[in-house]
Amino acid sequence: MRLEFDGEKKSGDQFLGILALADVPRAGVSGVLERLHQLGIRKIIMLTGDNERMGRSIANAVGLDEVKADLLPEDKVKAMTNLDNVMARWPWSATALMSHCKSRTWR
Repeated sequence: MRLEFDGEKKSGDQFLGILALADVPRAGVSGVLERLHQLGIRKIIMLTGDNERMGRSIANAVGLDEVKADLLPEDKVKAMTNLDNVMARWPWSATALMSHCKSRTWR
């Protein structure tokens, strides 16, 4: 794991320490994504507010196809709207599918 440092943090000339945080995928996510690919889902995209490096790290760990990182909540809505336009011929829109899944898995 590579840490990002956001500038110098000290009190006087005394070093204060390091605090590192990281998102960890839930157990079983890789298996679920693999099964979705087996069912014919060709591309799975993660929308995240995390930076590109963290998003890519998670994506690589679990087998995601694409990452859209550094997104604000309104950017995620815009991305979902764009996906709706792409998926217009499907029975479920991207936002409807997200709402359906969110209520079950994103707690």
